[in-house]
Amino acid sequence: MNRLHTASTTSLITKVHKNAEEGKNKEYREEKEKKNLMAKKSWDARKNEENLVAVNSQKVQFLSRVGQQRRKRPFNEIDTSTFMKNFKMLQFRIYPDFDRSALVDCNASRNPAFNSSPQTLLEDSPCIVDTTSGNSSESSSQDINDDPGHKKIRRIPDEEKDEKYREKRRRNNLAAKKSRDARKEKEDKVAECSKILLERVTNLEEKRNYMNEITNERQLKLDSIKDSLYRFREKCEEDVKQEFEEIFREFLS
Repeated sequence: MNRLHTASTTSLITKVHKNAEEGKNKEYREEKEKKNLMAKKSWDARKNEENLVAVNSQKVQFLSRVGQQRRKRPFNEIDTSTFMKNFKMLQFRIYPDFDRSALVDCNASRNPAFNSSPQTLLEDSPCIVDTTSGNSSESSSQDINDDPGHKKIRRIPDEEKDEKYREKRRRNNLAAKKSRDARKEKEDKVAECSKILLERVTNLEEKRNYMNEITNERQLKLDSIKDSLYRFREKCEEDVKQEFEEIFREFLS
């Protein structure tokens, strides 16, 4: 018996020690998992912060590049020397007895002296206005050149310009007046139709209220008549009551 008691006690003590060790191991594992979880959270937070810093730096660089591009002068990278080499100056001709403000047709394809020498161009170019001629009071209707292919240029007098302007203003005012009148007429028609419809709706509402009142009054009268008939039937004898029900069956149903 003593041996059995000792063996059971020993096994119990062993189980207790084993459970204690398992509890310690479990606590150690839980504590280790908590530490790992905290370390992972810290690492994720640091990674997110680094990503935000990188994104902000990229934004700053982009905005600085945009600001530098805006501060650049336009057409700063264009080579003007090539442009000036390919640029051809137009030749002009001084035309006698022609006012400075007149318009000149400068079609180079009609000019036979387009590829001539500079002296010939000075004398024969069709696109030069004579600045020395002051005879602006002469007739403004004249040929630019003796060539019949050229068009004639006629200066429009101020009176004719004013007349055309007044005529244009008159037509515009007339069109605007017609548009205003048409719009006003349409608005008047719409207002008149809405007024008529409003009156009709009001009349229909009044008629409906009147008919409702009449219907209610007649319904009250009919109910009173039915009550009187029911009371009269109760007072009748059996033979009269049966005859009464046959006569007023549909009315009382």
